[in-house]
Amino acid sequence: MTTRRRRGSLFFPLMLVFLGIMFLLINLGVLDSSVWSNLWRYWPVLLIVLGIDALFQRPSPGSAIASAIGTVVTIAVVFVLISWFAPEAWVRDAQPLSQSLGGATAADIRLECTDCAIRIAPGDPSLPSARLLEGEIDIRRDEKLTRSTRRDGEVLHFTLRSTPRLPIPLSARHALASWDIAFQPEVPISLSVETGGACTLDLRDLSLSSADLQTGDSLSIVWLPREQDTTVTVSGARITITVPNDSGIRIYGIPHAELTTPANYTYEEDSASSENYDEALYRIDIILRPGAGRVEILQAP
Repeated sequence: MTTRRRRGSLFFPLMLVFLGIMFLLINLGVLDSSVWSNLWRYWPVLLIVLGIDALFQRPSPGSAIASAIGTVVTIAVVFVLISWFAPEAWVRDAQPLSQSLGGATAADIRLECTDCAIRIAPGDPSLPSARLLEGEIDIRRDEKLTRSTRRDGEVLHFTLRSTPRLPIPLSARHALASWDIAFQPEVPISLSVETGGACTLDLRDLSLSSADLQTGDSLSIVWLPREQDTTVTVSGARITITVPNDSGIRIYGIPHAELTTPANYTYEEDSASSENYDEALYRIDIILRPGAGRVEILQAP
């Protein structure tokens, strides 16, 4: 007669697995070391682990499979708890942002984030003349932030990009991270913004030669600059664009979007224009790329 040996407890092996996961996430920068001081909020997870351990401590043929499933479920529960209920301090980090011109007289700026809210404040005349921009950005701990600069003659190329560290965001239930940036109004810039979130871009006081805006499903609001010729390319689910009342406006690619304009605009097959476009001293061309949704054009008072 063969006697099956009763297997040992899984509690301590599972605790080792959990601790290993936590240390790994801290080393990767996904979590901050302050997480340990808040773990007491999740003490019920210990009851879950003990319950699974007691349930499957039986010398049966399926005990090994059941134990493996219990381990996977426990790890998944831990990740879900972190994702849904972790304090903001665990999953987000505010960082100051500053960039000098380095002797350049113009700038090409790219801002890219997977899922954040980008806000550009009115041009800040208090910025030192040698400073291109200043601001503050929130970075989720499951994101990696990369920043690059390159000088090409008199033009400074500046890129700020965030990318996910992991395929599943740990802070999915938290508010969108925000990027708040103010630019030097005297420096001519070409601006590219790409985000899965929303934008609030006050470009009225900037020296803007061109802009390329790609936004997500939320409402984005844009104010275009005064007294200059500008080309703006846009796409996104919902975008409201306020244009100067004395600039001539022409909109291209209107079959790609649900477009709303002031009543005095003239429509053609593929474009729409303000009545003063041909005579205006300054002109703004707005290009709607495929993928644009609802676009509303408003006239500034």
